[in-house]
Amino acid sequence: MPSRQLDDDDIRFLSHHLRGVRQARLRFLNATPTYELALVEALLAMGVSVTTEKLGAVAPYPRRRFGIRYKDGQAILTVAPDAALMG
Repeated sequence: MPSRQLDDDDIRFLSHHLRGVRQARLRFLNATPTYELALVEALLAMGVSVTTEKLGAVAPYPRRRFGIRYKDGQAILTVAPDAALMG
């Protein structure tokens, strides 16, 4: 299975949902280092500071590529690159 690349639809989705956010915590599920780096660079270009972590697994597995939760002025994103982009 080829690895997923960050695309324009992903960038549009993130720029819309992270408007006004200055800090984000990215939690990656099954992402390649290339995808992780591309996502971090995109968020930094949007003016969002980023911390990252890798998750071994979650149950149930996300149906959305980006699950976003907002807490204390920060966005917490669970990123499943192989899931569908919804929203």
